[in-house]
Amino acid sequence: MQLRRVGTTEAGRPVIGGVFPLVNSEGIPLEVVIESLRRRGMVVDWVGFVRECLRFGWSEERILSGIVAAVGDVCGPVERDAVESRLRRALRE
Repeated sequence: MQLRRVGTTEAGRPVIGGVFPLVNSEGIPLEVVIESLRRRGMVVDWVGFVRECLRFGWSEERILSGIVAAVGDVCGPVERDAVESRLRRALRE
């Protein structure tokens, strides 16, 4: 699977899917992926990432804690909190 544009944020930033294999199969740290995309003005398709994680049997808590930690490390607490809030809402739907 390759990285692909799956949408655009309200701010006009490309949303990139296909990140899960980089982390799961290739062993690239999520922080590295986030930072690389961020430098290019792109963001991870977090909903797609979570769906892939769930398909591989990861627990919701493991997924969320990993994403929250990685986003916090790379982007800071404001974006971390926003991503966590959006993902928790998406998981309830």
